[in-house]
Amino acid sequence: MQKLYDENAPWYRGNLHTHTTLSDGHLDPDEAIQYYRKEGYSFLAITDHRRFYQYNEEKGFTLLGGTELDDNDFENHAAWHIIGVGMTKAARYSRGDKAPRMIQAVHEAGGIAVLGHPAWSLLTHRDMMSLDGIFATEIYSGVSEAFTGRGDSSEYVDVCAAKGCRHMLLGVDDTHYYDRDAFQAWIMLQAPSLSREDLMASLLAGNFYATEGGPGFRQITIDGDTIEVQCEPSQVVTFYSDAFYCDDRVQYAAAAPIRSATYKIKKSDSFVRVQLTDEKGKRSTSQYIEVNRKPV
Repeated sequence: MQKLYDENAPWYRGNLHTHTTLSDGHLDPDEAIQYYRKEGYSFLAITDHRRFYQYNEEKGFTLLGGTELDDNDFENHAAWHIIGVGMTKAARYSRGDKAPRMIQAVHEAGGIAVLGHPAWSLLTHRDMMSLDGIFATEIYSGVSEAFTGRGDSSEYVDVCAAKGCRHMLLGVDDTHYYDRDAFQAWIMLQAPSLSREDLMASLLAGNFYATEGGPGFRQITIDGDTIEVQCEPSQVVTFYSDAFYCDDRVQYAAAAPIRSATYKIKKSDSFVRVQLTDEKGKRSTSQYIEVNRKPV
């Protein structure tokens, strides 16, 4: 039996994609930090376009070093945005560099590379699967949803996952305007402390889930061929996988909201992703759970 979450570890709320007046955001860095602190966030990465912002630890709040490198291909209608998180120095980057070089630059600067808002970017599945070195993909993007209606990349990432390309999944707000884009998506992460080392280790271990403010996960347990979810009250619990048909994939609340749900792993599943949805349609998603290493 395997439990995915440490029932004794604290949960921290954080956003890993944030813009300020250093590029195209509407608040300066100090104002942005206070904005998130007042909302109850415990960590943040300021990721301005082609600018590095430092990391810093204060009591109850940690700033992770970050940047956003981009290559907008207007001719082919594809935007490659690579977010760097956890960096300790500026990335060596030149305008016109393509995605592989941007990813390399983030790694050289001590960070992890995130593929930003692929649905908004109009990337194809083949585009995503061509990239090496991506740690996570943004499944929920607040600004992309609020201003363009393309903030949801869930179907996109699941198709890629079914082809063997699986990244960690992030919820971000990608705040620019600090109105309807702010606080729309984030991650909840378990870590021993808010030190940079603990936060980065927990990110790399996948000890977090992405959310739009939907129900929280309490525990996910894998016991043989059964996955059991304990959660905050939910109207729908969905077990996404790469099996074509599952009659127990989508489970709806009846007389009372769902607080626990189980799913029998199918022989054709190679992954399962659990999504919780509340009465307002707000969602939370687990990371991909690897099952049946060699699907039938």
